[in-house]
Amino acid sequence: MTDTKPPRHLLEIVLETRQRELHYRTGQEDIDIFESNGLDGWCHENAHALAERVYYGDTEWTPYLVWGGVANENYNDFDTIVDLEHSGRAHFWVEVLSPDDDRTVVLDLSCEGDTKYCQPHCGYSTPDAYRYMCSEPSYILFDPQIEPDDLLGVPEYEHLREARPELFCSDPTSN
Repeated sequence: MTDTKPPRHLLEIVLETRQRELHYRTGQEDIDIFESNGLDGWCHENAHALAERVYYGDTEWTPYLVWGGVANENYNDFDTIVDLEHSGRAHFWVEVLSPDDDRTVVLDLSCEGDTKYCQPHCGYSTPDAYRYMCSEPSYILFDPQIEPDDLLGVPEYEHLREARPELFCSDPTSN
């Protein structure tokens, strides 16, 4: 039988990291992590903080930063990094590869799209509007040397891909 819910410790990592990042962004101590949209617009930093927490945490899961997009009525597919960034629909999330099988769990501190806008996400599937690039790799194996500023746009993507090609892949379950 296949589990339908991801491991509890991954959800705890998402919620703890969301709380920490909301406090950092808003300066508020007692913030309702499910009511605040204080992480909106910081997806590259949110994903980096989350991947870093999984990487350094007490987990054997392998974190990947995902450089993808959020579909809407004008944009449904993103072929390349240039198409994605030109659309203004770029979004970052994290997918972690299980140490036991080829399953990934999708993690996001602040979802985009219609149904879970600004809400945390921890599940075996991406939110409905999330898309991967079609012709270029969306997955970047997390490395502590990667900084959030390495995830800002086309020049950063191309530079990182040229400098560290071993970190990029189209599907971590096929490596």
